[in-house]
Amino acid sequence: MNLQYEQAEPRKANEMPDTRSQAISRSQATTNGTRTRNAGRADAFETIFEAIADPILIVDTTNKVRDLNRAARNLLGIPSSGEWHDAPQVQRPLFDLYDLQGRLLPVAEWPQSTILSGATLQGSDAVDVMMRTHDGRTLFLSVTGAPSYTDTGEIGTAVLVCRDVTERWRMADALRQSEERFRTAFTSIRMGIALADLQFRFLQVNAAYCAIIGYSEEELLSTDFISITHPDDREDNIASIQNLVAGKVSDYVLQKRYIRKDGSSIWVQNTVSLIRDSEGRPASLIAVTEDITERHEWTLRTQKALETLLAMAEILVSVPSTPDSPGGADLRTTHSDEHGEIRHLVQLTCDLLGSRIANIATLEPETLRFFPLVRVGATPESELAWREQMPKTFLTDYLFPTDIARLKAGEALLVDMKHPVVPGTPNYDTQQVLSAPLRIGEQLVGLLSTNYDTSTHIYPFEEEKVLLRAIGKLIALMIERERLVQERADGLARELTLREVNRQTDEFIGIISHELKSPLTTIKGNVQLARRQMKRVLAQQSTLPKELADPLEQVLHFLERAERHILIQTRLINDLLDVSRIHSNRLELHIERRDLVPIVREAVEDQRQIAQTRTIQLSLEEPQALIMIDADRVGQVLNNYLSNALKYSDQDKPIGIRLSCTENQVKVAVTDQGPGLSPTQQEHIWERFYRVPEIEVKSGSGVGLGLGLHICRTIIEHQGGSVGVESEPGKGSTFWFALPL
Repeated sequence: MNLQYEQAEPRKANEMPDTRSQAISRSQATTNGTRTRNAGRADAFETIFEAIADPILIVDTTNKVRDLNRAARNLLGIPSSGEWHDAPQVQRPLFDLYDLQGRLLPVAEWPQSTILSGATLQGSDAVDVMMRTHDGRTLFLSVTGAPSYTDTGEIGTAVLVCRDVTERWRMADALRQSEERFRTAFTSIRMGIALADLQFRFLQVNAAYCAIIGYSEEELLSTDFISITHPDDREDNIASIQNLVAGKVSDYVLQKRYIRKDGSSIWVQNTVSLIRDSEGRPASLIAVTEDITERHEWTLRTQKALETLLAMAEILVSVPSTPDSPGGADLRTTHSDEHGEIRHLVQLTCDLLGSRIANIATLEPETLRFFPLVRVGATPESELAWREQMPKTFLTDYLFPTDIARLKAGEALLVDMKHPVVPGTPNYDTQQVLSAPLRIGEQLVGLLSTNYDTSTHIYPFEEEKVLLRAIGKLIALMIERERLVQERADGLARELTLREVNRQTDEFIGIISHELKSPLTTIKGNVQLARRQMKRVLAQQSTLPKELADPLEQVLHFLERAERHILIQTRLINDLLDVSRIHSNRLELHIERRDLVPIVREAVEDQRQIAQTRTIQLSLEEPQALIMIDADRVGQVLNNYLSNALKYSDQDKPIGIRLSCTENQVKVAVTDQGPGLSPTQQEHIWERFYRVPEIEVKSGSGVGLGLGLHICRTIIEHQGGSVGVESEPGKGSTFWFALPL
């Protein structure tokens, strides 16, 4: 329904309309007052009526506006001149009323209808409505008012006081929309989010959090997050929260374990921030939770695999190579294990793969007849039976030709021991074995087998096959090395044999490096993908509440840090590859005439970016040093020298690098204030795989293989230069290299 203005009888300038006199003057007059006194009061009320800041409307019983003050006219866009009642606006509907949800209100629900029924609207009874004016504006009003009575005691008009609360309502609406956006993000995001008070009690959790923890929302809201935290992680968790509440940190990231409802443990990464109240006091906690169980287990598996493979590498390089050592036996026909190293390798294989029993049997190349070599994990009786019966069997007793061809091609197989090709072939109380071929060149010389049916299967099947195949390659290399050592003992091509042994060793390093590089590449790709996805989420930061955006920024930061650690691992693998190239004479150098000065500057700037808190002092005695070098490889040497100096010296100690020239060479020296080196250590520092014992890493990653300086020396010497070190224990070290001009 539209509300219109209805003009009263014409009046003089100092007269009020009859409706206003009824609504204000008559209601205020006393029973014994005079008409003159009432007229004076009417003038006073006229002035007050016009001066009141809130809009006032007087509406009669027919729902017509009889009068309105200046504030009301301004609100409705009606001129406030003396002839305002003749304005075109009042000839049209003044406004429509709606509830706050936008529903057009019928007359019976208008505030004046309530007042005309005899009710008074004030205080908590005020009515909030939405008004749409004739000129298209939308306003929000809080309406109070009271009825005005005639001389006969009947209700004549309703006096409405309208307070404009549009701005307040819009602020409240904006807050509601913000809360709705937060609720939407809270419920729809795939990461777990939880709100908790400072006593660790849950206040709110989303569905993703419930799915991660394994409890329902109702169950979580009745407990606290410390109670479901693994007992070993609670102390660190509480300490982190205390530091957060005390203002020592703005937020924190903690990897910890939760105990799920079913009793199992899961690893999570919690990014936790503090929510403060309007006065800046700590009020509650918000945590973004990511299930990293699979990633954590994968990391542990990868670390264990790396440690095991490195341990195997140590065994390989420590195998005796003298003719009179046990290493002289031909492993392809040896019936007993004369080599503790091979048994150790098989035991490491069991530990790595979670297998109870594993064995190695060699094969006679022409007949594929088995010869027992090593069996680990079996009872003495079972091993004795295996050694007695194995020489009586052939590979063709267990496998069809197609499967044998797959083994010869280098594939690992799951072999059904219950149903061999030849019935009655002994299975040694085993249902299934996972077998990897031992090959020398293209020739199949043996099998490495684990009892698959009794294994705990730490790795997925395909990963287990890959690892077993890699270990099989290592053992085959060891077998081949033993064969070559025996040939040398027999006087056959002694020098050639040694070169071949080293080549096989370096080939192993290359194989292991490639085997490690593939999963690292996958990890790097996944981390980069996660980082890009997180950046896309943060690109919509305007739609995210700050309480959610800040933790997501921290998640992005830790993804970037993870990527940097992957680069460190990649560098270690590249060192292994470089060593392999060096010792197989495949190290390529691209020599050209270059200025060494900018190369030194660039290396210094690279390290300054990596270690931004450290001081690196650069001294250039010559503005230019033109020499014939491989610029990238020399830069590799510089970065290795500088990173070692930073790694083994205190944070507050500067690093110095100096470039100087003589008549026939240019020399670069890097000086640190680290622990220094003894004369004995200086003799071995350039050797492959040498790491100085009992030297503490002061900063950066302590991961290393002892290859960096060996590679540096080879690079410089291949370019006609030399390297050296000047050091005393407790007085730091100066590593230098010199190249011909």
